[in-house]
Amino acid sequence: MKISTWMYRQVWGLFGWLAVAMCGPAYADLSPLNGAAVAPNIAEIRVLEDRVEVSLEVYVGNLEVFQDLLPDTWFKGGAAKGRPAEAERLRLFAETGLQVRADGKLLEASVVLAEPRRRIDRLADFARSAGQLTGTQIVPKPPEDDRVFYVDLVYPFDGQPAELEFSPPVQPPETPQVSIGFVVFHGSVHVMDFRYLSGPETLRLDWSDPWYSRFTNRNLKRHHDSGLLTFLYVEPRDVRHETLIRVRDLQDFVDLGLDPEAQLLTVEDQARITETARAFFADLSPLEVDGSVIAPTETRAEFLSITTSGVRVSVGEEDLDPATALVGVIISYPVTTLPQNVSIRWPLFNERIPRVPATTFDPAGPFLTLLDPEAQQIEWINYLTQWEEPVVRPLEVNTATVLNVPWLTGILVAIGIVALLLALRGVGRARSGAAAGAGAAFLGAILAYPITTSIELPGQGAPDIESAHRVVAGLLDNISTAMLETEEAQFEAALDAFVAAENVDAVGPEIRRGLTVSLPSGARARIEEITDLTVEEVTEAANGAGHQVLASWSAQVSGGHWGHLHRRAITYRGLADVFQNDGTWYLSGLTILSAQEGI
Repeated sequence: MKISTWMYRQVWGLFGWLAVAMCGPAYADLSPLNGAAVAPNIAEIRVLEDRVEVSLEVYVGNLEVFQDLLPDTWFKGGAAKGRPAEAERLRLFAETGLQVRADGKLLEASVVLAEPRRRIDRLADFARSAGQLTGTQIVPKPPEDDRVFYVDLVYPFDGQPAELEFSPPVQPPETPQVSIGFVVFHGSVHVMDFRYLSGPETLRLDWSDPWYSRFTNRNLKRHHDSGLLTFLYVEPRDVRHETLIRVRDLQDFVDLGLDPEAQLLTVEDQARITETARAFFADLSPLEVDGSVIAPTETRAEFLSITTSGVRVSVGEEDLDPATALVGVIISYPVTTLPQNVSIRWPLFNERIPRVPATTFDPAGPFLTLLDPEAQQIEWINYLTQWEEPVVRPLEVNTATVLNVPWLTGILVAIGIVALLLALRGVGRARSGAAAGAGAAFLGAILAYPITTSIELPGQGAPDIESAHRVVAGLLDNISTAMLETEEAQFEAALDAFVAAENVDAVGPEIRRGLTVSLPSGARARIEEITDLTVEEVTEAANGAGHQVLASWSAQVSGGHWGHLHRRAITYRGLADVFQNDGTWYLSGLTILSAQEGI
């Protein structure tokens, strides 16, 4: 039975109250990266021990496709007359609507809850997550009308099927009738990120460990799909070996002291596991830089959680699910310049993990390799041809008063005056010739006026807006380079080139406080580029020693941990106290007045 336009008007009337009765927005806990999470229709699917549960949001413009789920009580008057009984409608929906099969057998569907709602707002997380990856805002948006028909469906099954198949409602020639974004969980495990359900998709279930449940379509997967990942970051001042491993996989390699029957990891468990993991990986394998083994300066471990935008550090204040809990270990090694060669051996493999994805990152980008017992070496070789080592430089900006002297005009004027005097004293042809020469000299003086030479007056004047702009730009470039230093002693040494020695103890902490950007992964971002620098005001310092510059600028920053790159655009406003000594500009004070994220 098809629903007539008149009948739709009866149903749509139920949604009108939403604009008034549900004023507060709902928020998502998952952030999409491909647009599927802002599709008109959304299906969140959970595979449990004896059933599949589906939370379905149906866009009001697509109600006809899901008409079999609409309750009779939603229709006014006699609009529902002639509809099949609810059991028959659900049978038809299970066959032609959102279909679920267990080992090939079509499952029956039942409705637990059906009500009008407002769409969960996933757009903010979508734009922010994708912006972190690309530095740009993503275009796809959900329908402007946020009214949805919300329904909870249950598809029961017997035993533990090896496979489940999910299919959307289709129309000839086997194309989806509507756009559906879907995400799937097996128990508490996030199997895949949001994708479009455009045809039958098969999920192979691992009931012993749902982490390893996989779709046959390899495009349907989550970020950080493996339970064990390792990363090698090679940066100008820092080499980091990072490992991300699931607790259940880690305990295959080291005793974590866990109760096999434990359903949760307590805060105490987490503290013990992070310390065990830190010590285990610190002694696992030495790292070589340019042929020499070097000792790490820091080894730390922390619990993390996976989201569709990457990984986030867990705060350690709540119990965690051991099926999904991840431990991240970071081992940092100091370097003074970008190395030529870095290598480390990876020895951890077993039947469950016969191969380990290893990714190296350098200024040119990521490089993925697969490690196995026959190929255990992670090696990075410096093939960069356009690399320029970042260094701080003394800042020389000339603010002396400069006169542009029209020297040729002066010479011609002098010649013209001499010729004029000769004309006044001469007679006859001599007088006429001298007069003509004077006229030519004066005319040449006028035409030659743009030809000048610059003469710098003794002493240094106050910086104007243009020279102050060059001073601040140079200081910000030096600050960006100094902030690459991971060791405090090297950081202070870098400041010496542009911060007065007596001011390092004050300026250094303000740089760290005001300009450090911490990312969700726990990484510190590095400054890639300074843009939109504007000098608003230049005033003389209160003590008469130097000047104070009020300026604003934008910083493009980025940082990576655990194989995920975050990007931000931060707008700053600050006061810089500057002075000049022997032709070099120094920073004597810095106050960051505001910092606002632009993405």
